[in-house]
Amino acid sequence: MDSPNGKSEGTYIMSTRSMIGVVDNAGQVHAVYCHFDGYPEGVGRTLVDHWNSKTRAMKLIVGGGNMRSLGATLDECKFFPNDLFEIFNSVDQFLSIMSDSDCEYVYIFADNQWTVLSNVHEVAPLKEVV
Repeated sequence: MDSPNGKSEGTYIMSTRSMIGVVDNAGQVHAVYCHFDGYPEGVGRTLVDHWNSKTRAMKLIVGGGNMRSLGATLDECKFFPNDLFEIFNSVDQFLSIMSDSDCEYVYIFADNQWTVLSNVHEVAPLKEVV
């Protein structure tokens, strides 16, 4: 018997949702949603290993938009079609909205480093978590 996700009964695809944001020079946050592998060992590790500068991080955000999964390059990312990034007026606004979302992890690039926040961990530099 098939389940709602089209797999055999008992086989389910789970997701760990996250938001990825970059703070620009004006203090605004440019952000995208990532559906799969949002935990620090997934999205977090990929951000630190492959998107670890402001230029590269911003390229990720504006280069494709919201995504199913994050890759090491834009070509490896699986983007939702025609689903662009969002801009928040401040980090506080971004975090306020994220606190009411279904995202389990929020990643922010500011001050030349990634920071991760979640409902299970305190705010921490991502390099300390992965």
